[in-house]
Amino acid sequence: MYDIAVLGGGPGGYVAALRAAQLGAAVCLVEQDELGGVCLNKGCIPTKALLASAEVYAKARRAEEFGVCLSGLGFDWGKIQARSGAVVRRLRQGLERLLRGRGVEVLRGRGELVGEGELVVHTPDGAQQTVRARAVIVATGSLPGELSQASFDGQVVLNSDHALALRELPKRLVIVGAGVVGCEFACLFSAFGVEVTLVELLPRILPMEDSRISAALAAALRKCGVRIYTGTALQGVERRAEGAVATLEEGTELLADALLVAVGRVPRSQGLGLEELGVELERGALAVDEAMRTSLPWLYAIGDVTAKTFLAHAASAQGVVAAERILNASERELNYRAIPSCIFTIPEVASIGYTEDELKERGMEYTVGQFPLGASGRAVALGEGEGFVKLLAAPDGTLLGAHIIGPHATEMIAPVALAMQAGLGAEEVADAVQAHPTMAEAVVEAAAAIFGEALHIIGPPRRG
Repeated sequence: MYDIAVLGGGPGGYVAALRAAQLGAAVCLVEQDELGGVCLNKGCIPTKALLASAEVYAKARRAEEFGVCLSGLGFDWGKIQARSGAVVRRLRQGLERLLRGRGVEVLRGRGELVGEGELVVHTPDGAQQTVRARAVIVATGSLPGELSQASFDGQVVLNSDHALALRELPKRLVIVGAGVVGCEFACLFSAFGVEVTLVELLPRILPMEDSRISAALAAALRKCGVRIYTGTALQGVERRAEGAVATLEEGTELLADALLVAVGRVPRSQGLGLEELGVELERGALAVDEAMRTSLPWLYAIGDVTAKTFLAHAASAQGVVAAERILNASERELNYRAIPSCIFTIPEVASIGYTEDELKERGMEYTVGQFPLGASGRAVALGEGEGFVKLLAAPDGTLLGAHIIGPHATEMIAPVALAMQAGLGAEEVADAVQAHPTMAEAVVEAAAAIFGEALHIIGPPRRG
């Protein structure tokens, strides 16, 4: 009998297992594929490894701007893929050692819930193993969303898993969906000379982000040669010997070697025995409370399978909450408004809290503090003066949101996330002394701009 059984070894599941073991619990972790889940093996890590190569190549093409002379510049896609694979293997091996060191028992196979605190593990050799635990945490993640008019075949119509495993780069690629995944892949492939076309159903790319962020990234993508269709639906796909023809709703035909569908992800909740147990589901996702408990008192769920937020770091935080709640170690709850979202495009995008559109819809008063990176010594020295930092605050200075586009944006969001989690306001962020010259100074200046006190720009704050 285990104290906790965790079903799924992704960033939610393995963190829950590690925290529970750290608190002295007897824990088993059931995983049918590779440890680390989608994030480590087919998502966050391999895409960032590939994007790192893309950034190096893109920077090298600008070498003369920095007084550096290069000749014979090129790239080897096979070596780039090999490096990405090596990064994944190294981190996965480290995770395996970590779980062993914490005493977490890893069971290989597909887990299926069959009763209260009871699940059956279908092992790769066809055998079955029954596992019993006082509590079970479901952390089975999600799957790429599919379109009926563009079903995956792994050859011409691809999902993100297929795109990461490409042995050769296509010459022409159509990406359907301009959210996080679509925009990251657009940056990756266009950096290596692929002719990329983005097709988005909603009126703008990154529709969940600040509208000015979306416009800035669209301009950066177009500068790299990416064609963008917004407010446009995919009508259908015709597979041909030379690739595919994607037909848009207004009749435009796009010829491509491959079509990548990046229209979001769906919870992986099928085949787990949930329906048979009567677990409450909301459009395929497990409904949970603030303790990550489902409608059954012994069953918890975290990560993408809850559809609360499709972020790896949020899943990890939920895993800690679930483990501590089960073991009565804390009454911790998550403030989802204080969880940042990061997009590893070129340039990077990061956000937290409300957007302006959301504040307007809620009728909330706010002040905008904005600082252009063209006024940042560090950004200009890097040759990356495009972009900005935008902070939103209530009339009393409470931070409501932050939106950043530019170099290292995914790191620059950290002080804002810390401030929001700690309940600090814009004044405290503005008063913090950051090292010079760093990108973090732009966050301080944006916070000061809320009060009309930014020193390196001229102009009053904007109120909404």
